[in-house]
Amino acid sequence: MIKLLNTPYPFATSKLMSDGGMIFWDYDESIFIDLDRTLQLSLKEIIEPFCKKLDFCQSTNLAERYWPLGKNHTIVVDPHHCFGQPTIFGTNISTHSILKIYSSGESQECIKTIYDLRTNQIEDALSYEDRYAA
Repeated sequence: MIKLLNTPYPFATSKLMSDGGMIFWDYDESIFIDLDRTLQLSLKEIIEPFCKKLDFCQSTNLAERYWPLGKNHTIVVDPHHCFGQPTIFGTNISTHSILKIYSSGESQECIKTIYDLRTNQIEDALSYEDRYAA
């Protein structure tokens, strides 16, 4: 597979995708090939929504960051920030920190003031923690 994709990191390229259980090869515009022993074809419309939550480096074609709520939200998982913990994009503020402060009784207005954040950033952090971290 390393020779086929011409990279020493085949599992981090944009040509290979995973849904957490299976590995798919981006064969053409409408088909993924399941890279198990059967090599079954999979429709992109089923797999691609997850893949659209990833950013890839243009020069290396490797996955750089993951947007668990989608790219229209502000929460990102990036190994260059907070050791890969979910953070608010453009900051090193973890979603867990926002949850802890909010759970201790502070209002969203207070959190906005302390961290210089927007309402949607706080709401995204709390939404992420409610959906994924529990």
